[in-house]
Amino acid sequence: MIKLYSLLLSVLLTSCFAPALNYLGSSYTPTKDVDVYVDVAAIKKRYTIMGKSYFEMRSLVSLEQVQHAAIEKAKQKGADAILFRDYFIQEGGSVQTITKSDSIGGSSVRVRTTTAVPTETTRLDILFLKYEAP
Repeated sequence: MIKLYSLLLSVLLTSCFAPALNYLGSSYTPTKDVDVYVDVAAIKKRYTIMGKSYFEMRSLVSLEQVQHAAIEKAKQKGADAILFRDYFIQEGGSVQTITKSDSIGGSSVRVRTTTAVPTETTRLDILFLKYEAP
């Protein structure tokens, strides 16, 4: 019984953290093999961009999971290849100030602590490519 609960919990956690890719673009007959590129200079065939997707990296999702999801989406949409491009986005972040007051020996003491945390995220642009006929 404990094994069953462990299995159900692992399936639930895995499905919750699987990346969901929203796709914008054209659809063709599904494909079986998809080439994966991370550098546009490595693509030697002529191609057109048939669609795109965006994904902001979260700590619970690995790059391998995103790649697997993108390949599956590319197969469904009929892409011949996908191109990953990553961007680092730095936002304002947050500032938190904490003030504590206390009385020690009849006098008042104030302690103020300020913490600044910049926010940086990684966004992946995923381009879905269709090779042109030679």
